This record gives sequence, C-alpha cells and structure tokens, in this order.
Amino acid sequence: MFNNSLKRNIRKCFNNHVLCKLELEPSQKVVVSNENCLFTQMPQDILIGSGLIIPKKHRENVFELSEDDWADTFDLVKKVKAYLDENHQPNGYNLA
Repeated sequence: MFNNSLKRNIRKCFNNHVLCKLELEPSQKVVVSNENCLFTQMPQDILIGSGLIIPKKHRENVFELSEDDWADTFDLVKKVKAYLDENHQPNGYNLA
C-alpha cells in the first residue's frame, strides 16, 4: 500500500484544500454551524441555495465520523433545512 511519506503528503494536500481552509475560496461563506460541523455556501447560478455540510475536524471519509460528528451533522441538516425554507423556498432537497 502507501508508504508513510506518501501518506503524509496526501494528508498535507487534503488539509490544504478549500474544505479544510475556507479562506482559500473567498466567495465561500459559513451560513450555519455547531460544535462539530458547518454549512457553507458559494454563489451559484444554477443550484441556488446549495451548499456543503463539512465536519470541522478533517476526516479521510464519512466512515471516520464520530458519533458526536454524526449527531451534529443531523442537527445541522435540520437547521439548514429551516434556513433554506425561509430564504429560498425550495421544491425539494437532495442530500448526498
């Protein structure tokens, strides 16, 4: 598999992208957050109101989320839905 040096380089690369360093994308803004995750949006011409729920602690994949991460993610989904209902009145939702 991967040697340790390659693993460190991959982690370093992943830790320097716009999901780990929000300041790398100035148009991205945090709309709603809680202890373990946040909801970000960027201006969109097509998917108006779309955004991402991102854990605050870097995880390699979804299977590394703690139980607290999962609980806060679900809590944030409900808060984001309320925010989107109030501000965009969408016809539906897609969670992926």
